[in-house]
Amino acid sequence: MAAVMSLLSRTSLLITRRRRPALATHPLFEGIDRADVIELIDHLDLRSYAAGEHVVRQGERADALFVIAEGAVMVVRADDQGEEHTLKRLGPGELFGEAGLFLDEVRSASVKAAGPAKILRLPYDALRSADADASGSESSLGASGSMVGASGSTLSPGGSMLGPVAARIVRNLGGVVARRMTSLNDAAVQHLRERLQMGHFFVGLTCLLAFYTFGLSLDRTFAAELRGYGPLVSIGMLATIALGCVLMIRKLGWRLDRFGVHLHRLGPVLGESLAVSAVILALLTAGKWLLIQLHPGFAGAPLIGFGARLEMYGASKLIVLALSYAVFAPIQEFIARGVLQTALEEFVSFERKTLAAILISNLLFAALHLHVSYTLAGLAFVSGLLWGWMYARQRSLVGVAVSHVVIGLYAIYFLASTPI
Repeated sequence: MAAVMSLLSRTSLLITRRRRPALATHPLFEGIDRADVIELIDHLDLRSYAAGEHVVRQGERADALFVIAEGAVMVVRADDQGEEHTLKRLGPGELFGEAGLFLDEVRSASVKAAGPAKILRLPYDALRSADADASGSESSLGASGSMVGASGSTLSPGGSMLGPVAARIVRNLGGVVARRMTSLNDAAVQHLRERLQMGHFFVGLTCLLAFYTFGLSLDRTFAAELRGYGPLVSIGMLATIALGCVLMIRKLGWRLDRFGVHLHRLGPVLGESLAVSAVILALLTAGKWLLIQLHPGFAGAPLIGFGARLEMYGASKLIVLALSYAVFAPIQEFIARGVLQTALEEFVSFERKTLAAILISNLLFAALHLHVSYTLAGLAFVSGLLWGWMYARQRSLVGVAVSHVVIGLYAIYFLASTPI
């Protein structure tokens, strides 16, 4: 048991200095005298790893058990195409590599340090040799040339720990593995339940988006009869979709704050969104100015291909349309970012799922604007990348909605206006 002894002396020293819970209380060493634990430490190997560094590699021969003293690791597994998938994250006090002690197989997954980490290594040979010592020494304890350590623990002539302590560690390890399997089973059931719920949610959302697409087609067909108030019809349809999403979320037992509907960190969220929006407004203004310098005719032309001007609608209708846009944008963001982006990020299993969720949700939402024009669809996609990034950072719809309203009103109404 030469290797078991390095875990606890170094760990006790490490943890005592930093005032962290001693690994002597770790379930792996439950029921072992503190004196024996201290002796074990000297035979364990404390190693440091940099972020991203491999602790073990998939496919290599398993030869040791590991306990995380500091930091965290990621357990990853490569598929047949060599693409790695993250299985789980482990933190201080958790162990890994125990399967090889019982199965004598190669590593089924790789483990990488998630950041700077200190990990204690316990070779299997220490436990196996100690177990063998135990089986051959229990009948002749005290008369087989064994000696007693300073703490009173019985050691073999070679200095390895005898059976009682090693056997206890192995039994404790079995308990740790059993509890982990129970926890994994519970987590697997919960995961399957979440996947099933998300599947139902996507089916309902797809039906609602199909309804919206049909509604937009009707809006375009009867545009003349609506006399410029088509956006109000769009708001009504969007509100119906948003209400349907809220009802589905409630029915599935989820909370709305999971989808960005909350006021947490309101100050920082608004501050960041307004700062980013100010930069975008400055860029749009600079772009319009440059166009005017190139050709004066751009002075009264909308920057983004369409716009709303006073001479087009009149004051009262223009105000109604502007207010409708201020209502339209937050509802749109709830559907595009809060519902679509959040659901995709939680449902897909890509390595960069946040980026994938932003791109896919924007592609879907941009496609809904194709009935108007390719220009509008392109603008919806490009601007959606900004707000998708902002939502991924903030996990709040408040800042995203405010940014959408400010930038949209400025681009559609102010920059499209004719200079006085």
